[in-house]
Amino acid sequence: AYQYNWLHTVIPAPLSSKPLAVELRAHGRFKKSDALSMDVEISQLQPADVVAVKVNGNTVAGWKRIRPNRLVAPVKASQLKFGNNKVTVQLAKTDPRSKAKRVITALELKVKR
Repeated sequence: AYQYNWLHTVIPAPLSSKPLAVELRAHGRFKKSDALSMDVEISQLQPADVVAVKVNGNTVAGWKRIRPNRLVAPVKASQLKFGNNKVTVQLAKTDPRSKAKRVITALELKVKR
């Protein structure tokens, strides 16, 4: 569902240890059987980088790298509010061997029914 994807609003944006705030709209009602996940795409993401994401103040855990610059994690429907949701993304740890600037290029909430 397109309304869950906020590309080219505040994104793309440089990513650092300071949280980047993004509003993510969720105007659907989710069922218990729905599988929700969040994808984050970051250019120049290094293997030792650690990304921290919160949705409405709740930490999103269980991140897996599915491509060199793309991470995915499960999200619980209880973490989301109907309407606008505050998401923060930051680099909790940066690989010291790389001086390349990290840029977040995508933040997506995916729903599988």
